[in-house]
Amino acid sequence: MFVMKKLLIRLLPAVFIPVALLSADAPFETEFTATPLMEREATMVVQLLEHAHFSKRSISDVDLEDLLTRYMAELDHARLFYTREDHRQIVEQFVPELEFGIFQGNLDPAMKIFSRYKSRSLDRLEWVLARLEADFDLNTDLEYRFDRREAEWPRDETEAEQLWEKRIKHEVLQMVLDDEPVRSVLERIEGHYEEAAAAGKVIETDALAELFHEHDQEALLTLLLERLEGEERNLGDLEADELTVLVRAKARNLELERALERIERRYQRMKQSIGDIDAVEIQELYLTTLTKTFDPHSTFLSANTLEDFSINMRLSLVGIGAVLSSEDGYCVIRELVPGGPADLTNRLQPEDRIVAVKQENEEPVDVVDMKLRRIVNMIRGEKGTEVTLTVIPANATDPSAREEVTIVRDEVKLTARQARGRIYDFPLDNGNTRTLGVIEIPSFYGSAETNTSTTEDVKELIGKMKEEGIDGLVLDLRRNGGGLLSEAINLTGLFIDAGPVVMKQDSFGNVQSDTVPRNGRVYDGSLGILVSKNSASASEIVAGALQAYERAIVVGESSTHGKGTVQAVYELGNYLGLPRTASTGTGATKMTVQKFYLPDGASTQNRGMIPDVVIPSFNDFLPIGESSLPNALEWDTLTAPNWDRDKRRAGIVFPITDERRERIVEMSRERQSSLHEFAYWNENIDWFQQRQDRKSVSLNLEARRSQRESDRAFRDEMNEREDELAQSHSLTYAEILLESADNGNPAYPPDPDLPDPRDLDSSEAEENSDRERLDIHLRETLRVLNDLIDLEKEHRDAVAAAR
Repeated sequence: MFVMKKLLIRLLPAVFIPVALLSADAPFETEFTATPLMEREATMVVQLLEHAHFSKRSISDVDLEDLLTRYMAELDHARLFYTREDHRQIVEQFVPELEFGIFQGNLDPAMKIFSRYKSRSLDRLEWVLARLEADFDLNTDLEYRFDRREAEWPRDETEAEQLWEKRIKHEVLQMVLDDEPVRSVLERIEGHYEEAAAAGKVIETDALAELFHEHDQEALLTLLLERLEGEERNLGDLEADELTVLVRAKARNLELERALERIERRYQRMKQSIGDIDAVEIQELYLTTLTKTFDPHSTFLSANTLEDFSINMRLSLVGIGAVLSSEDGYCVIRELVPGGPADLTNRLQPEDRIVAVKQENEEPVDVVDMKLRRIVNMIRGEKGTEVTLTVIPANATDPSAREEVTIVRDEVKLTARQARGRIYDFPLDNGNTRTLGVIEIPSFYGSAETNTSTTEDVKELIGKMKEEGIDGLVLDLRRNGGGLLSEAINLTGLFIDAGPVVMKQDSFGNVQSDTVPRNGRVYDGSLGILVSKNSASASEIVAGALQAYERAIVVGESSTHGKGTVQAVYELGNYLGLPRTASTGTGATKMTVQKFYLPDGASTQNRGMIPDVVIPSFNDFLPIGESSLPNALEWDTLTAPNWDRDKRRAGIVFPITDERRERIVEMSRERQSSLHEFAYWNENIDWFQQRQDRKSVSLNLEARRSQRESDRAFRDEMNEREDELAQSHSLTYAEILLESADNGNPAYPPDPDLPDPRDLDSSEAEENSDRERLDIHLRETLRVLNDLIDLEKEHRDAVAAAR
């Protein structure tokens, strides 16, 4: 299986145009022309779609109006720049001949549609820059709908200007709320004034005003504090409380000035970037829009993008270990490479949006609406250097929420992404403890060159845990986004005797079954598996197969990711007689060619695999998973005629039958309805869901500040409760290391005063150490495993009594 990750290059969002240019039936002109090679590439992509894609669909099945609408939305993701009249003209002009043109490789419609976009963008950009010179009222009762992906385009220029007025105010508010340094200065100044008021002192106003106007933010803090501490006098023009009002007003003005300067730089950068877009980028976006009508993982890669992927596959550049894409003008973290620098911070997660990038000893650079390739180049760098990312967390409930994460650039360390184990002393109701093992598997890796294997590492950890006398085992696959299918199959063989693990069907209906190697089972005991929405591809196969064989009880979020397809990369030069090394360069298409099925015939595609015991999660309310992607292939089943025989061959000692599964599920439900930690957890999720349901935000600065403070107060309260629960319900454990990491020491007790070794920021680790111990999903999985062990003991006792 050859799966390439795509750094999706999206064109920058733009701006709208003056009314004079919105006349009906405006001609479609373009400055762009596709080369003959680009047209040949387009024709080959269409042929491959029709003959190689899993769905076996025809271009004739594509809704052409929907295709053009999606292409317009890729350019204008917020639906602010085109108008409904533009959409009508584009559909009427291009749909009638579009199907024939697609077969002929005609890219002229894509070029002309983009040219209108560019014209609208540059004209509106001038309007925006002029608007930034005027006054802003941030005390209105208006609201802004920030998610416009499903909204209609504006009806006319009047509606467009109203939308843009709100958009700019929203951006200003976000910048102001994001300006932590100024707020910090203001808070410290007011603290000094409170002390001054108590002492009957005041401070000279003229010097303060000069400092606010003449110095940047860093100098502002230093100089203001020097003035406040060194220039206090017994007499002055204003009383302390009056001076506080003055300083607050000046700080507010400073925040607004800084916000407008940053927004102006953003739009100036957009202007330059729009002018830099060339015909190849338009071709890439248009053909990718076409391929994605077949499924979300099929894309077109230009020669430049293909070269970027080749570099990433060779791992010849040092970075942060993250798969990035562009979505709605934001650089989005799609995946964290297990063991990579970003992953090791423990502070980033998939779907975080990067809004600024800062190099060492430099100011942050706003990267909203910046080309993805440029952002990637900013993040890459020399090994050992630092880069600081400002992100909007995936689970943020406030659009202005920001977090800064500093990462040390490095190569992905193999030892950091290897399987790792812990043995927990699980407390029982009778006062005794039960020994339970947990093996975290971040990915399915393997290399003959480095002599590494997920299967062999897990086998070693199981051996060490058995020596320590574990009563049950949990495989933690929550962070596992997949990897080598062969390793997933072999690992499954550590827990069953024989049988198929996965079936793969291609576009011709051919089915291939992959089975576990014989005589490979090393563990017969009670087995639990912990999954999440981030468990994808190969990890879904392992969990789904062991669940189907009734070998393991699966616990986790409502479903796994649902990535049940295989992609292949077709380099177009091989089909056009032009090698990639030619000076012209050719691109490629990444296409879905196979679909995964579990040994009982159920697909993992779209639906994912459903755990036996479901625990609520924030991820249930985030667009994570295959089912949230447009045009995702459907879930279905294959006939597995030998399934009953295969289950018998698997040799399960204690099958988890439907009756046993129902008993375990019911016991977990009782705990989830009675334990304090679940009350705390559900309250957090309810609060998060309510805020995720918001589709608009206030354009009133004080209302937004008040909301932010209310949200912070709630989170602080929840953190306190979490700390209390963590301290009162802590679990002790010993860490089990691989021979490659511990030089043969089988186990050692962790030092509670030391941070997690994966965390590069020790101060953060110390701050979050108590909360990290309150892993509600893992804790309940250990309880479920304990229930399973009790049922197995009950079964053995009944068998013994019958004898």
